[in-house]
Amino acid sequence: MLRAAVVVLAMTSLFAGRVFAQDASNEAQPWEYGAFVGRALPHGVSQNDDIFSTWGLRASMPMGSNARGGYFDATYTDGIGNSITWQGLSAGVSLQIPFETLVLGTGIGLDVNRYTSDIQLDPKTVMGTYFTGSVMTKITASVLARFDMTFNSAPGTTMMFDLGLMYEY
Repeated sequence: MLRAAVVVLAMTSLFAGRVFAQDASNEAQPWEYGAFVGRALPHGVSQNDDIFSTWGLRASMPMGSNARGGYFDATYTDGIGNSITWQGLSAGVSLQIPFETLVLGTGIGLDVNRYTSDIQLDPKTVMGTYFTGSVMTKITASVLARFDMTFNSAPGTTMMFDLGLMYEY
């Protein structure tokens, strides 16, 4: 059931850009690069499920000149807490929809995480999926403030909240 939902969301984010694109201009979508800091709430990763701090880098590349709002995303995440160390790479697709002065986004993809915890002393690498929701707003003509909430499926289940800046190139 979960796999079917992930496939449906992936197809929606790939093709929905054409549905939501109301702008007929020929202006190319910008590339986006940025950094973030945040907190992660793990479940099933450590015995104590300690909240830990995260930071990372993010890049988004437009899917093409005709796919308004569609992006390919890549993210590196690093985290450390009382009993947890975390490094993760993720790749996926997202859809960004302008709404008044905000840009609302959603995305799905695959991630690879390497972690240690109080119950996993040796570094372990696992592959999973993620789902993210975003809210962005322009600070300047080319800088956006971005808030994300991401749900990771492995290891355990982890909810990440982060705040960062994105630069449009």
